[in-house]
Amino acid sequence: MTALVNDSDSRAVATTLAPRQGGDGIAVLAPEVANLIAAGEVIERPASLLRELVDNAIDAGARQIDVRWDDGGRALLAVADDGSGMSEEDVRSCALRHATSKVRSAADLYRVATLGFRGEALASIAACAELEVLTRPAAARVGWRLAASGTTRTLVPHACAAGTRVTVERLFAKLPARRRFLKSSRAETTMCKRTLLEKALAHPQIGFTSSVDGRVALTLAATPLMDRVQAALPALADGALHAAATHGNMAVEMVAGRPEVARRDRSGIMVFVNGRRIQDYALLQAVEYGYSSVLPGGLHPVACVFLDVAADAVDFNVHPAKREARFRDPAALHQAVVRTTGQLLLERATLRQAPPDGDERTTPARSFPGGAELLPARAGRPAAIGAGIRGRRESGRAAPSSGPESPLQPLASGFNMPEPPAADQRLKLLGQVLGTFIAVETEAGIYFVDQHAAHERVLFDELEAGGERGAAERGRELQPVLLPIEVELPRPADGDRGWLAELESSGIRLEVAAPDRREARVVALAPMLHTLPAAAIVDMVGGLSGGTEELARAALADVACKLAIKAGEVLTDDDALRIAARSFQLGVQHCPHGRPVWFLLSRAEAFAAVGRE
Repeated sequence: MTALVNDSDSRAVATTLAPRQGGDGIAVLAPEVANLIAAGEVIERPASLLRELVDNAIDAGARQIDVRWDDGGRALLAVADDGSGMSEEDVRSCALRHATSKVRSAADLYRVATLGFRGEALASIAACAELEVLTRPAAARVGWRLAASGTTRTLVPHACAAGTRVTVERLFAKLPARRRFLKSSRAETTMCKRTLLEKALAHPQIGFTSSVDGRVALTLAATPLMDRVQAALPALADGALHAAATHGNMAVEMVAGRPEVARRDRSGIMVFVNGRRIQDYALLQAVEYGYSSVLPGGLHPVACVFLDVAADAVDFNVHPAKREARFRDPAALHQAVVRTTGQLLLERATLRQAPPDGDERTTPARSFPGGAELLPARAGRPAAIGAGIRGRRESGRAAPSSGPESPLQPLASGFNMPEPPAADQRLKLLGQVLGTFIAVETEAGIYFVDQHAAHERVLFDELEAGGERGAAERGRELQPVLLPIEVELPRPADGDRGWLAELESSGIRLEVAAPDRREARVVALAPMLHTLPAAAIVDMVGGLSGGTEELARAALADVACKLAIKAGEVLTDDDALRIAARSFQLGVQHCPHGRPVWFLLSRAEAFAAVGRE
């Protein structure tokens, strides 16, 4: 078939139109077809059912939620709660599409304070399964039973307990193709358990029970948040850390694991916003950034982060499963998580001892025989350094195992590391071991001190403290470079330029090409940074991340790392003993990039290894 179509220039264009298949034209879909299409977005598998039904129960004010499923939720899934229940009028409408009690106008979508708000769950369930709803308000004498399947609805009076019980049977029985794509019963059960666990973590004020194929699988009583997380997550059951803080109009509460329970993936980090778990890479990064001082690269913490923000500052209406969110001020949220995480670890990662009264206190700094002076930073005082180090590294060459990016599992942690030697103990230097460790014998055993991590930590502390020696080392009077160094900034320089000032206070002055560009030039450096190769400065500036307040710390950490002695360098006995002695005085037992500074091979462990008592 040929037709004439006029374009914008009113010219006749011949166009060949393919014949329409079916020949019926455009038509509005029948309700049952539209419901099936919509149900595919909301109900993906039994875990999706569970998520929607538990959300409704929580919104109804339930104090106890009981869940049961059989055959991974394919044969049956039921959720019972003791919430407000529904009146006859409400139960008549509850399974209709876009029927909800939580939204009345378009403006309400910008201040949603409930977990559910779209009114799609029950209608979608009825479209792809057999649905039964038993409900009764506490003040009513009789309840109601709604049976729905497809477009069929039946409502009759029914005796039942106060609250609501929703039962779903034969999921996807009318959609065999979708049913075939479900996983095994065990796999679907695992997903349901994970979904229920997420809801239980976010709402500790509610009791939860679950029954799987007739057997009780989970029982959680209503408890404070810390107790709920420890009861639900075995990785945090022993020695979990807890912190809560308010930042402006948002509140952050964390239950986090010690560094030794770290994982090699991010599956142990869970972020909840207003009682709903979401996937947000920026917030995951914020948690990891806070942990960067106690975990080396390649390892990720175990932590639950609970954020409460104003309802009009977050939009959950961006994903069918409400797994994503958009925030009015994501930078402020990121900062709040970083600060809370960092403060939590700063308070907990200090050396602690138990005095006779059982109270904990931070172990004071000690003086040790064998030298009170620490080996100085190499870049600042070449004469003093030359006397202390026989082996020199070539300019720009770093040992492969000394950087913060190595994904090695920590051998020890500041939370479970044995106490350092007592102040009156004699330190006997055994020498350097494996080109990396300084071995020191004491009455307790042999301490292995990572020479790079220890020196880096001490330099960082002095630079950050800004004391008399720290100010001298930092060299706040920056010196111009002979040739400007071209660098690429981690983000454009427009908007808040405070982070450029923070970078300059750390010893690097930049000249920015344009406010909206990332290209810049390093025009001045602190005296101790002039000995570093240009490539090291480029990598340092380009690799910085975080907000304004974290940038200074990250820059100082990189400066300390570049200036510290490396693995493989040969030390004099005096310098080795000084580093070991000073490492036992550190208040934090990790370098700024998360590596443990030292660990102990006790006498008992050494003797047991060869069968001696």
